[in-house]
Amino acid sequence: MNIIDREKHKEFSSLLLQCKQYLRTDFKVHIAANSEVGDHCLMYALSDSIHPQFAHPCQHQHNLVCVTCEQLKDATLSIQKLLECTNIVGENEKLNDMILKSSNPFKVSII
Repeated sequence: MNIIDREKHKEFSSLLLQCKQYLRTDFKVHIAANSEVGDHCLMYALSDSIHPQFAHPCQHQHNLVCVTCEQLKDATLSIQKLLECTNIVGENEKLNDMILKSSNPFKVSII
């Protein structure tokens, strides 16, 4: 849809490829039942703050961050902002679909 130039496209593609490789290889090694990195803590990830019957409070602080997980969040947020600022006549439905898909980058299937 010619929303971004070639340079930005290469930059996003490279960053997303790095994040994809991380999620396929190293991410599973970093997951732990009780991790101080919020993105790697199973108790935190599997708890539901809205439904107390599905909540399990962590006995530790999440005071560390994973640089690669933060890169992925930043990349998807940048893409989402770029799409929201784009106004192409006749393409609003496609753009809304892309924005919706980019708003939850961590929606993955465990199976």
